[in-house]
Amino acid sequence: MAKRLSPSDAMFLYGESRDQMMHVAGLMPFTPAPGGSPELLRELMHELRTAPVSEPWNLKLRSPDLLWNPLQSWTEEPTVDLEYHVRRSALPSPGDERELGILVSRLHGNHVDLHRPPWEFHLIEGLERGRFAWYVKIHHALVDGYTAMQVLTNALSRDPDERDRPLFFSIPPRSRARAEPDADAGSRGINYPELVAAVREQYGASKTVVRALLNVVQASRAGDHELVSPLEAPRCVLNARISRSRRFATQSLPLERLRAVAKAAGGTLNDVVLALSAASLRTYL
Repeated sequence: MAKRLSPSDAMFLYGESRDQMMHVAGLMPFTPAPGGSPELLRELMHELRTAPVSEPWNLKLRSPDLLWNPLQSWTEEPTVDLEYHVRRSALPSPGDERELGILVSRLHGNHVDLHRPPWEFHLIEGLERGRFAWYVKIHHALVDGYTAMQVLTNALSRDPDERDRPLFFSIPPRSRARAEPDADAGSRGINYPELVAAVREQYGASKTVVRALLNVVQASRAGDHELVSPLEAPRCVLNARISRSRRFATQSLPLERLRAVAKAAGGTLNDVVLALSAASLRTYL
């Protein structure tokens, strides 16, 4: 059964280009438990490459070479090649955070293969103190970042003796109104009434975007000096044409301290992270 993409999901395909990659990713470092098996990573790789694959992790695009297809839909891949999707990399031991950032930058600067289910899992070993990391890359049209983090979190446990949790791609996300079933999509020709309806749906979503942009322009002309439109951004090193290269760096901060700051300020953990990021960016610029 094929599932048509919703307008919001299709927008992430429309934005895909050589230099603008519309995937999201997460990096998670781990420290093995004391006295753990020396074959931990080998056992983990075996489990990863032999696990069942649930929807949506087994879905691929019906028309990967025509991303602007208004009837774009997901179709099931009967045999997901986990040898391709699950990969293992090693840093020169003991790898530090800079070397990890260089590797992740290279991985993140490559497109996901839209002829396959658009996700990758990388097991990275060789970090100092015996640590390893997961780097997971997913196209935003398949799963949004928030849902992806929920699924990844549900696949983990704080209890080292809990060994029966399924892997993240064996857990289907909660049902969402993201795609419309279309049982005949992959077996029939063009359905013109359906095509017209799809174009109208996409056009309606586009009108919403245009209306929002017009509101920004009108507010700017009205003299709202607190509002900066996309075309009024100041000249800086970041306000330039992007390339496909990406640069990734990590910074560790004590979570309990951040939570204490959030509580003292009457905010949330996200507020503190945003404030730190904004202050760092302001200092850099």
